Amino acid sequence: MASKGKIEREDYNRGCLRRGPAARRHSSTVGAAHASTMRRDSSRLLRPVHPGEILSEEFLKPLNLSMNQLSLDLRVPVTRIAEIVHGRRAITPDTALRLGRYFDTTPAFWLNLQSKFDLDKAQDRLLVRVRREVRPRKEAAA
Repeated sequence: MASKGKIEREDYNRGCLRRGPAARRHSSTVGAAHASTMRRDSSRLLRPVHPGEILSEEFLKPLNLSMNQLSLDLRVPVTRIAEIVHGRRAITPDTALRLGRYFDTTPAFWLNLQSKFDLDKAQDRLLVRVRREVRPRKEAAA
């Protein structure tokens, strides 16, 4: 996968964004019933990575850029950037447009990170219930 502290762009696309001490703690505390319903892929047992962690670890720290300086350059409140970095706020389309322009990435890159995070959180919370309640559609007889 990725080297320590660095994540390859392909890993973003594959959804392999699970790392860090909190991820290891989560993997050891997953209940047996919940773990048995999850995919056998070991990366699913780790916590989803919030786009704010990627912003911090892959953009701010390597560029020696503060949250305050980024907020000034993006012309957004510093609380917006701080809440994103600390995982308390989602990346909105407006923020994605600004981050994309500033870091020369696409807005879709930022929105896809957020979408992947949201889907992973929903799967962790709802997958067992959805599997129990929803039956797959059967093919119609021809």
